[in-house]
Amino acid sequence: MQDKSLLEVSPHELLDIILTKREKDAIHLPKEEKKRDEELTRAYKMYNESKTALAQLLDSTSGTEADPLKRSQAENVIEENETHRKRVMSRLWRVRSHLKETLAAIEYWSVMDEAKLTTLLEGATRVNEGGLSTFAMNKSALSEQGDDSHA
Repeated sequence: MQDKSLLEVSPHELLDIILTKREKDAIHLPKEEKKRDEELTRAYKMYNESKTALAQLLDSTSGTEADPLKRSQAENVIEENETHRKRVMSRLWRVRSHLKETLAAIEYWSVMDEAKLTTLLEGATRVNEGGLSTFAMNKSALSEQGDDSHA
């Protein structure tokens, strides 16, 4: 899973690459979020207008049965607009999630110093050589502490 050439990159260079990529995303994502938010506003408007059109169709019949074809078409338009609204909302949530993740990553990697990054790379080397990851070592240590406290 890991390319050995990654271990040849200096910690400082790796840190610069990561921060540059995340900062580029942080500039682009707010614009994308704004576009998705505007798209969601339009999708809500279309959905509400289609619901109003169906209500008006039903009101205009005033006691008589509405034309089944027109009613079916109006209900289909509502369903299509609702599906579209949900897709747009999903895309907006993904952009917002990516933006939040990007800002957290920038914060994390900005405070990373070479000593911490070197420790991360040493862990990567250990895993590459068949050893346990830091997570696995910590988990093992916690389970051993738990076993000791129950003895």
